[in-house]
Amino acid sequence: MVVLRYGLYYFLLVFCVGFALGLVRVPFLEPALGIRWAELIETPFMWLACYWAAGVVIRSGRLPGRSVALQAGVFALVLMLAAEFSVVLGLRDMTLAEWFASRDVVAGPVYGVSLVWFALAPWWRVHRRLRGQGNG
Repeated sequence: MVVLRYGLYYFLLVFCVGFALGLVRVPFLEPALGIRWAELIETPFMWLACYWAAGVVIRSGRLPGRSVALQAGVFALVLMLAAEFSVVLGLRDMTLAEWFASRDVVAGPVYGVSLVWFALAPWWRVHRRLRGQGNG
């Protein structure tokens, strides 16, 4: 149950930040710079959002172990992909194959790395915190 709670909370925090950034990226950055540059500019902010949200979730309750943090991150990734594939594809009226084909050759792989970071950020935050406690 702890994994589901942490994972859902983490997903919601990052999703909300991504939604807010999308409100800037899509209408303002994409027309001015193109999709590739708009997504690449947004990426570091999303990486920071993952790092921040993982810290918020960890501080919200008892410090979980690395395993719980990793499981929560993977659960949050499943939720993120479900949201991406259902909501975004539904709004764009695309199939999954069309979505993959439409990904930019540069921004697409960067997005893939971002998803890995999204899944691992809670584990990383717990790992760093536990390692710091052992050295003190």
